[in-house]
Amino acid sequence: MNDKYSDKTEAIKDILTSLEEIVVVIDKIGSGFDESKKTASALLLFFNQCNVLDKLSKTRKFLHQELESNLSPEEYDEWIEKDFNIWQPPYDKSEEEILRMLE
Repeated sequence: MNDKYSDKTEAIKDILTSLEEIVVVIDKIGSGFDESKKTASALLLFFNQCNVLDKLSKTRKFLHQELESNLSPEEYDEWIEKDFNIWQPPYDKSEEEILRMLE
């Protein structure tokens, strides 16, 4: 088997394993706690202990590289320059206001 193909396959397996963990655990946390503060704390603990942001960053980097290698430079530039609807953190809200937003 081609080493490049094998490396890519292993990278995909690692990414899918991480995504499976992240999605399943977030779902369990979301449905397993009855209080917003406990849910938020459990999510924060999970993100911290399991390096969720690093795993998502690795996934994002891999997908960008794959997309870039499969599109023409013009197509990639056109796609990357699109405005995407990105959720904005509620920086101007207090903890209590944010918790109320969860209800």
